[in-house]
Amino acid sequence: MQHSGGGNNIPQDEVYAWLKAHSDKWWTQKEIAASMGVEHVTRVLAVLRRWGEVEWKRDGKGTYWYKYKPEKEQVRELL
Repeated sequence: MQHSGGGNNIPQDEVYAWLKAHSDKWWTQKEIAASMGVEHVTRVLAVLRRWGEVEWKRDGKGTYWYKYKPEKEQVRELL
């Protein structure tokens, strides 16, 4: 994946790689940003969400949660 741009000039591929490396649980955007040492990753996550590159859900409080979504090739290998 070679996408560019986003909040704090952090590339989407860096956020995607971080999610892949931490794929054991769901994360809020604040947790992701804090762990990556940036102020926010809101725009990056919105783009990844729009492109279907990450799994996401919204809880009853309006908080978005994100998780690594296996690449299509990996999903096919699991079937």
